[in-house]
Parts: sequence; structure tokens; C-alpha cells
Amino acid sequence: MSDTNALWRSNFNGYVRRFSTGGVEGVEGIVLACDQCGRYDRSISAAFVPADRDAHAVTTRTFLLRCCGGCDVQVPLPAWTLSSVRVGQTPNDGGDWAMDVLLDAGKVVGVLPAPRFCSQPKCLTNPNIARLRSVYERTRTATPIGTNREATFSVYLSGRSIDYVRAPCIPEDLVNRFFLHAVPRDTSDLPLARRRHGSENLDFRFWEHGGVLGDACLATVRLPPWPVQELHTGQFDANGEVWRVSLDGESLNPFAMGTR
Repeated sequence: MSDTNALWRSNFNGYVRRFSTGGVEGVEGIVLACDQCGRYDRSISAAFVPADRDAHAVTTRTFLLRCCGGCDVQVPLPAWTLSSVRVGQTPNDGGDWAMDVLLDAGKVVGVLPAPRFCSQPKCLTNPNIARLRSVYERTRTATPIGTNREATFSVYLSGRSIDYVRAPCIPEDLVNRFFLHAVPRDTSDLPLARRRHGSENLDFRFWEHGGVLGDACLATVRLPPWPVQELHTGQFDANGEVWRVSLDGESLNPFAMGTR
């Protein structure tokens, strides 16, 4: 992130979490915040992953996030150098989500979803890191699809995936929900419930398929296996579409078109 004190918001699993390297009273840490103050208190766990696991073990702490109070809690970081902090909840805590905050020399260099909360070294590997780094590498020299000067994200086709990239990005870029509608050549490829609509609805929130690495916001969504005739994607808010990119016919590469 270009601004390491930025607050990054996530609607992952219905909750909002904010991350910052700016601490309280000079203590470096991560800020967690409620999205609905006054709703209920909740316990959130943090696993601190050391950069040198031979010198330090993974340690875990649990914090009570009082939604009826200031709606946030400061998670101070240990004195030793960390590679990441995994924060989240287990079903026993009333939730089931996890996020990794990646650190380098004490600065936040990434925020992305994790498969689940855990503190055992063997389950701390996050496949989303490699997945999103791959998105960054394959879009560096690629040409975005469609043309729309109002588009917040650049959109790319890669194999049977559609990639979204915004660099640099700010938290406000991630607030609006994404729409992604895939129109098949043959409507019989659609589930029965979608045939009257004529397209598959793949709408998503950023944190369901994306994350932040460095100053780039990256997301990738797998397209359906059947031949695609049209693609329509963008973001929308309560007032309607914010931006849209549409593709059809020859604009779709052979991989996106698919084969039976």
C-alpha cells in the first residue's frame, strides 16, 4: 500500500475490518472495527506469525471487540519481526472468517482473505497470495478488455478467468459490489432458475475474490465452463451502475468462449 496508515475495509462475511500500521500511543498494531455498533460484542483472534520461526513460535491472542463502545480495538504487535498476522473468528466465536495482514519491515504490504482462522504453522499457508500474485504478473503487460474511461478497475481475460486490477487503489474503490453476468451461446447451459434471465449471475464483493498486494487491488473470478457469448461486468451502488464494461462476439478470446 502506498499509504501504510490507510484503513482497509472488508465486507467479507458481512463484517467490516480495518487494518492500519498506525498505533495508539505510538504502539504499532492493527485496528479492528465493527460495522454495526451496538449490535453485540464479539471475540476476535489474532495469530502472530514470526518471520523467523526458528527464533519465535506462532503466538495467538484473543480480543473482545465491544461494539457498544468505541467500535474498534487496537491489536498491538509483538516486538519481534513478523511476516504476517492472521485475524478472524471460528464458529465457536460466532463467526467463520479470516484475513491475513502481510508485513515487511513493520509495514503492511498486503491484506487478503485466508481460508480459515488457525494458529498451527501447517495451516497458515494462504493460497490466495500466489493466486493474486499470478494475477499481477499476467496483467502487467496485458491489454485490458473493453473501453470505459469511467471504469475504476482495469478488466482482463486470462484463460477461463476474468481479472480485475486497480493500481494504485484506495479503500473507497472496494466499497461497491461488482456485477458479472455471463451470457451463454446456448441458454440450456444455464441452471433452470437462470434461464429466464438469459445469463449467469456471478456478482461478488471484492474481498470474496480479491485482496491487496502492495498498492494494487487484485481480484480474479473463474468463468463458467460453457461457451460464453457475452460478458457484462462493472460495479454498482444503491443508485445503479457506477461503471460497466461489456464484451461480445469476437471481443472474447477463444479461451473465454469455451468449448463443450
